[in-house]
Amino acid sequence: MKNNQKGITLVALVITIIVLLILAGVSIAALSGQNGILTNASEAKQQDAIGAAKDIVSMAINESVNAYYTVTYAGGTNSTVVEGDPQATAIAFIEAQKSRAGSDVAITIVGKSVQIKTTDKNPKAVHAAISADGALGAWTDGEASAS
Repeated sequence: MKNNQKGITLVALVITIIVLLILAGVSIAALSGQNGILTNASEAKQQDAIGAAKDIVSMAINESVNAYYTVTYAGGTNSTVVEGDPQATAIAFIEAQKSRAGSDVAITIVGKSVQIKTTDKNPKAVHAAISADGALGAWTDGEASAS
């Protein structure tokens, strides 16, 4: 008599389940954790939002410098320019443009500095000083002090 049974053995089933569990563990580790895909995506989103906000601030600074010197030396007119104070003019231009940053970041003026802070659950902040001549200093990590 011929024994012709079809199907899988219990050993093959157990090995398949073990392989699937190992693959699931590796996938979960790749998604979460300090160097996981989700963490990297969150950090990339923060960097993108901060970069866009830095562009907005830089453009506002450039506009303020142009407007200040146009009003001061070329006799132009601009209601945002504070006569005799390029630093106050730069702050006024940043205040006027900060709403363009969107909801991912908040642009605030702290003393004589501009601060950009993300609005997610793990916020990141950068700040730069505004010099007396209305120029923007280097961006540094952390929150600005009110000095």
